[in-house]
Amino acid sequence: MCTYCYKNFSINKKNHYCRLEEFCPELPVDSEGRCIFHSDDKHWKQAEDFTGYLRGYISYCREHGHEIDLREVHFVSAKGKAQIDYVDLLANANICGSQFHHTIWMIGKKKRKVIPGSLHFTDCIFYHDVIFKHCLFSCDFKIENIAFTNDFGVLHLNVEDCIFEYYFDCNELEDFSAYLSITRCEFREYANFQSVYVQENNFEIEFNEFFKRFSFIDSEIDALVIDFSHNIFKAEAEFTNVAFRGDILFNHPTIEPESKLIFTGTSERKILYGNTRFNIEPDDIQGQIVFQMTNLMLIDSGDLEVLKKLEKTGTGEIKKVVIGAGCIRYRFQSLPKTLKTGMKNGFIIEEFTRSFTIFLSNSIQKVIGIEILDRSSTEITFFYFSDEHGSDEEFMNALSEGRQDFFGIMSGGRPFTKDKNPVKQEALNQFQTKLSQNATVLKIITQMMQQNWKLEDTQALLDALTLPGETLTSAEPFHHQLSQVNVEKLLAASQQSNIPVNLISVMFNVAETIIPIDNMNGNIHSGSDK
Repeated sequence: MCTYCYKNFSINKKNHYCRLEEFCPELPVDSEGRCIFHSDDKHWKQAEDFTGYLRGYISYCREHGHEIDLREVHFVSAKGKAQIDYVDLLANANICGSQFHHTIWMIGKKKRKVIPGSLHFTDCIFYHDVIFKHCLFSCDFKIENIAFTNDFGVLHLNVEDCIFEYYFDCNELEDFSAYLSITRCEFREYANFQSVYVQENNFEIEFNEFFKRFSFIDSEIDALVIDFSHNIFKAEAEFTNVAFRGDILFNHPTIEPESKLIFTGTSERKILYGNTRFNIEPDDIQGQIVFQMTNLMLIDSGDLEVLKKLEKTGTGEIKKVVIGAGCIRYRFQSLPKTLKTGMKNGFIIEEFTRSFTIFLSNSIQKVIGIEILDRSSTEITFFYFSDEHGSDEEFMNALSEGRQDFFGIMSGGRPFTKDKNPVKQEALNQFQTKLSQNATVLKIITQMMQQNWKLEDTQALLDALTLPGETLTSAEPFHHQLSQVNVEKLLAASQQSNIPVNLISVMFNVAETIIPIDNMNGNIHSGSDK
C-alpha cells in the first residue's frame, strides 16, 4: 500500500493519503513505500512501466466517470524515451503539485497535436524544458505558481505555432527563471498574465494573434530582453501596473479597428524601466494606443517622436495615440499640479503660465514648456517640462530663478534686467513679456468687474508658478491690488493718448497692481523651511 501523504489536500474529502490502489490494484511500490505514481525514483518508475499504469488508470477513470486524481505525481518519460510526449493524456486531470522529471515534448507534425480537455499546470515543478509546438488546445490552459529548476543551465518554456480555442491563464509566477517564449500562436479567447515575476534570461511574446481581450497586469519582468513585437490585437489589450526592466521591444504592433492597446502605470510601476523600441507603422494602427502613468522617456527618441505626432492627429476615438495623465514623456517634467478654478478663468491661468514659459525659454535659450493634462468646469491640471539636456536640479533651478525674473518684470520691484545695458534680444524679450502680462491682468480685471474672478482664482493664478515643496501662504495682497485698479482711468488714458490700453498699463498701472518681488518671495516658501 502507498504510504504517500499529500502536501495539499482537502480535509472535507479526507483525501490526504494516496488511494490510487483502489482503482489500480497491485500497484508497484518503491523501497520507501511509495507507489509508482508518487515515487520520485525515475529509473525505477521507467523500469516498472510508469506510463503503462498511467494510461490504464486514466482509461478506467474516463470509462467510469471518476475524477482523474494525479495530484503530486512524479511524471517521467516512457522507457526508452527521453521526453514526456503524452501530455495530451493529462487533459481534464488534476495534476496539481506534480513534478516533471524529463522534457515535455509536445510537437505536432503534419497535423496538430490535440489536447482534448483542460490542462492546468498548478503548483508544478519542471526539471527540464517544456515545449509545445503545432498543438491545438481545445479547452482552457492554465499555468499557475510553477517553478523551473535545473543545476546545469537555463530552462525553456517554449510555446510555438499553437491554437488556444479557450481561455489562457498564466498566473502567480514567483521568481520565474526560465526562458519564456510564446510565438506565432492564436488566442481565440482571452489571454491573461497576472502576478508574473521573471528574473534573468529572455521573455518573448511575439508574432501572436489575440482575438479576444489580452491582459498583462500586476507583474514585474527583469530580463535581458523583453519582446512583445509583431503581435496582432483584435480586441482590447492592457498592460496595467507592470514594470519591465531590460531591453524592451514593442515593435510593429497591429491594432485592428475598435481595438485598443492600453498601458496604465501606477505611482510604483510606470511600465518602462529600460531602453525601449516602439517602432510602429501608422497604417497598422487602425485602433488606438493609450498611455497613462507611463514613463515614455525611455522609448527611443525617433519612435517617441512618431508617437507624439500621431497623438496630435485626429480627435477623441479617432486619435491613433493618446498620451494621458501622469505620463513621463519629456526628459524633465514637474509633478502634475491641479488648480481649482472655472473653465474661463482656467484659460486665463493657462495664458499666464505660457507667458512665463515663453519668457523663460527666451531667457535661458532652452525650451521650457507647459502641458495641460486635463481641464473641466471646476479645475485645470498641468505640468512644466523640458527635453533639454541637464539635471533635475538645473531644471528646477531654472524654473525658480525664471519665476523671480518674471515677477520682477510684472511688479516693477526690480530692474527689468540685471545689466544696466541689456542686449537688444533680452530687452525685447522683457518688453514682450510685459505686454503679455498686462493682457492677462486686463482679462482678470474684466472678470472681477463681472464678479467672475474671486480670491480663489487669484490663489490658483499664483499657485500655478509654485514648485514642488513650495506653498503659497496668501494671495490676498495681490488680489486686493487687482481689485483697486481703476479701469475707467485706464480707458480714458488710452483714448486720450491713442495708445492701446495694455501699453498704458505698462507705463502707468502694473507697478501699482502687482505686489513687489520681495513680497512675492515672502508668499512662497520652500518645503525645506518648514
